[in-house]
Amino acid sequence: MVREWYEYSNAARTLFEAQPLKVMDVGCGAGGFSAGLESTGSFKSTWGIDIDGDTAHAYERNFPGATAFAMANGVEAYARAVIENLNKLNENVENKPVFIETLLGEKQIPAVGQVDCILIATPW
Repeated sequence: MVREWYEYSNAARTLFEAQPLKVMDVGCGAGGFSAGLESTGSFKSTWGIDIDGDTAHAYERNFPGATAFAMANGVEAYARAVIENLNKLNENVENKPVFIETLLGEKQIPAVGQVDCILIATPW
């Protein structure tokens, strides 16, 4: 049983190292939890959501190419923006990206199907 699990985990690791799962980190802070996931080689920190503009900016610096959504009202504001734009995201995702206003400026919402994994860390 242990040998079978070892062989399976090696196959999975090889698969995800070739194409890591794209992570959205909710309550991202500067990205400590995301950094731990990325260190496995199976995950790519791609989006973060936080209520603080400074920590969201630090997240973007810590993960070049990532997008951080600094939302004054937190996840609720982000979720509301996604829901309000869901029809646009579903119908026009390839031709017309959807942007929302954040504390760090205008940011593009990930398209439907782009997020592979959602990481939720509580602030306490």
